[in-house]
Amino acid sequence: MDIAYAAVKKDYILLILGTSTIYLSIERHRHLDKKYNTIEPIVAKSTMVYITARGLYEFTIYQKQILLLSEVISIFIHHIEQYDYETIHPWLHITVAMNINIYLSCLLT
Repeated sequence: MDIAYAAVKKDYILLILGTSTIYLSIERHRHLDKKYNTIEPIVAKSTMVYITARGLYEFTIYQKQILLLSEVISIFIHHIEQYDYETIHPWLHITVAMNINIYLSCLLT
């Protein structure tokens, strides 16, 4: 769904990064494939850097605060998943989806 909104908003960079991240993440988790262990995190983090940079450039102060708060939560989850990866990692997917939805909803306003 997020990819569709990115296409509607003509955010082609997010469309490319998001599609790549989704594909690489699925392959990495499905096969536990080590060849994606390097590239998938780089593409995923690049997507978040892009969202942050564009959000900081274009959004109102309130929108920036909400986006940054959601990203801080994701960074925290990413940090603590090292203690119990299997239990905590799914929450990272949820918080990242939250970040992207906040970003896209701010673009749509």
